[in-house]
Amino acid sequence: MSKFVAKLENFFCFKNNESSEIQVERRKSLLKGAIIFDVAFIIGFMLGYWGNEHFSRSEDCKNVLK
Repeated sequence: MSKFVAKLENFFCFKNNESSEIQVERRKSLLKGAIIFDVAFIIGFMLGYWGNEHFSRSEDCKNVLK
């Protein structure tokens, strides 16, 4: 467990002795991951909301449930 925590600290903590190019690449990769996560979350939320609205109000679904 401590090795995993050390790897996380090394990845997220920008050390002063690292070159600025490495820091820029890390920040770019973190930003890219955050953007991908946010877009996927929003798309999933929209699809879930649309599916709930579409299927809960359709006549076919109401007939099946009766």
